[in-house]
Amino acid sequence: MQTSRIQVFILFWVVVPVMASAQTSYFLTLETGWLAYQYNAVDTDIGPGWKGDYLNGQDGFAFDFVNGVIVRKKLFMGAGIGYLNFEGVHGYSVYGDIRHVLLTTRIAPLVGIKAGYSHIWNQYEGGTRTGLVELLGGVRFQMGNTREMYITSGICLVQQAFVIPLRVGLQLR
Repeated sequence: MQTSRIQVFILFWVVVPVMASAQTSYFLTLETGWLAYQYNAVDTDIGPGWKGDYLNGQDGFAFDFVNGVIVRKKLFMGAGIGYLNFEGVHGYSVYGDIRHVLLTTRIAPLVGIKAGYSHIWNQYEGGTRTGLVELLGGVRFQMGNTREMYITSGICLVQQAFVIPLRVGLQLR
């Protein structure tokens, strides 16, 4: 079972991007960000087995890696994996990432959405798994033909809590 997961990981993150880069524009993004906790999105009725909210007012940071393709120089579609850390509560995320750059100028606004899954190892046995949705907007800075840097912010729903992410990314083609 573990071997098949490793094979799927290698296929998706190594073989597919190499094949895709031969047929279309391919990108790789490294991204880091601060996740500022705002409030819990779910009002919990305390009952047996309740050990607290999934996130108890904890800010966090994320480190993400995204592979994808570029469509018509302005639309970026990819799949990402990320490491989450909410003040010592570790976890990971897996998501789809779509970003659209609104202009083709060197400095341009962008909008995007991330949707997927997150898992953190908190006070609950085995941790908690929830959906992840992030709506974002920001600015892209083009640094030559093969590199871009961007700064984004928006609203993110993760682990039943709203957080405001502030992210910085470096994208390579």
